[in-house]
Amino acid sequence: MALDTTLTLAVNNKYFDRFQNKDLNYLARLYSNDIKLTDWNGEWNKVNNVLEVNEAFFENEFTLTLVSTTEFYAEGASNPVGYSNVITLEVGGETLNIVDEIVFDDNYKIISIYATQQ
Repeated sequence: MALDTTLTLAVNNKYFDRFQNKDLNYLARLYSNDIKLTDWNGEWNKVNNVLEVNEAFFENEFTLTLVSTTEFYAEGASNPVGYSNVITLEVGGETLNIVDEIVFDDNYKIISIYATQQ
C-alpha cells in the first residue's frame, strides 16, 4: 500500500515535537507495537521498551532542533518509505549532531528509528 506522503511527513514532524515536549502518551500513539529503536547506545524492540528508554532520556533537560528532513525510498518504491532527519540535540552541556531515519508501517505508525551521530 502506498502511503500518503502528507500524512507520513506530519507524523514525522509530530514525533519530534512530542519528543521535545516529553509526551510519552502521544509518542505511544505514534509508535507501532513492533517498533525498533537503534542508536549509538544500543537497540530496543517493542513499544514498551522504546517508551522506557524515552522516559529515561526525558529525565534530562534538553533542546531538540529539527534542522532538515529528506524523504528516502526503497528500491523501486514510488513513495518514500521514511525520512532522514538531521537534528541538533543539546543535552548535558553537549551538542550532538544526529541523523534520525524514521520508517513507517502501513498504518502510518513509526516502525523503525535509526539514529547515528555525525
